[in-house]
Amino acid sequence: MRCRLWATSLLLISTALFGTGCVATMWVPAEPPGALVEVEGGVPGPGYVWIDGYWEWHDRWVWQRGHWAKPPHPGGRWERGRWDHGRRGWRWHPGRWH
Repeated sequence: MRCRLWATSLLLISTALFGTGCVATMWVPAEPPGALVEVEGGVPGPGYVWIDGYWEWHDRWVWQRGHWAKPPHPGGRWERGRWDHGRRGWRWHPGRWH
């Protein structure tokens, strides 16, 4: 009986700790400003890809500067992040590697 109670408690605690952070969507009430023009500068080395800057919401719009990055695998392609508008406001879809 004691073993079953311990196992059930462990299952409930792990579900509470790890199950809550699976998906978090933040809706922003204001439309993001237009993109800023950035100077890319020189490529730091062969195989690097420019990752565009983007607006991020922190109770106000804050510009996150673009940067050079190396793909995590050969032939990696960067898909830029984007904001889209829905019933609840604006939602960010972060960029990712393919």
